[in-house]
Amino acid sequence: MKRRVVVTGMGAVTPIGNTVEEFWNGIKTGKVGIGPITKFDTIDYKVKLAAEVKDFVGKERMDFKAAKRMELFCQYAVAATKEAIEEAGLDMEKEDAYRVGCSVGSGIGSLQAMEAVKYILGVGDLLTGYLLTYDALKMEFRKIKLPEHTEDCAVCGDHPTITELIDYEQTECEGI
Repeated sequence: MKRRVVVTGMGAVTPIGNTVEEFWNGIKTGKVGIGPITKFDTIDYKVKLAAEVKDFVGKERMDFKAAKRMELFCQYAVAATKEAIEEAGLDMEKEDAYRVGCSVGSGIGSLQAMEAVKYILGVGDLLTGYLLTYDALKMEFRKIKLPEHTEDCAVCGDHPTITELIDYEQTECEGI
């Protein structure tokens, strides 16, 4: 039996745009969302770049009190969902909730908060010195130990020569 699926609305909060229109314009112009990390102090970390969401103000996209009670990654999801529902013209009071679905693409939300709780409580292994990857097809995480001596690494060394995301030959830190 074939089932038809209709995409009626989309929402986006991304490193290259905080709405679908901004995101699409970012794609068309080749905008790169990777830049210096600004959400926390990186002095003790070798990695200084990330793809952070920029210029997002939750209280402009949802109830101020609700936004204050949410982790930032939840605010992103709520804002994108609200945009998708508005774009679709859905009135959920009039819809059969069993016939409406949502497909979510997300980074690993609240990882920073989880690491802080582990540190404060002194439980679990911290991810400092590791790269955490997620394989969505297998639904599993992998930890990759970063090398301790990367002074000469082209990406994360003391004097990196690769500082922006473009088509380079594959480069790896020595020791991985």
